[in-house]
Amino acid sequence: MSDKRHHSPKLSPHSPQTIHRPKASNASHHFEPVDDRLTGRYLMGGAVTCNAGKLVNLSTEGALVVSRTPLGATVPFMVSDGACRVACSAKVLRTRCLGPHRHSCALQFDSLRPEEVAAIEHMIARHHIPHAALRDAA
Repeated sequence: MSDKRHHSPKLSPHSPQTIHRPKASNASHHFEPVDDRLTGRYLMGGAVTCNAGKLVNLSTEGALVVSRTPLGATVPFMVSDGACRVACSAKVLRTRCLGPHRHSCALQFDSLRPEEVAAIEHMIARHHIPHAALRDAA
């Protein structure tokens, strides 16, 4: 039996088959949403609290919280900034263990009434941390 190995032809840098990729820009630290799942989620400041743990981000669809224990499949959820308060039911979509007594929990709100959506939008407008502030801090 002959030992025939397939060798790919070597391409010169000027060969038409060479794929040139654009060089990465110097602005490699960007904090804009990279996919549709992040659109509409806002990093929240400390003035907004919730009953499920430390609120990380908030949208009119759900929230990300860090809790001391894993949350059940559905949880009562309450978020407040002192001026506005919204109480609803939330479905736990995902829980990840971050370490001892630290669990990242992605929540999806069950149907919200229009006034509850407006209250959440008000909290986001008043207390979210803009992406520009994150860039300036880096």
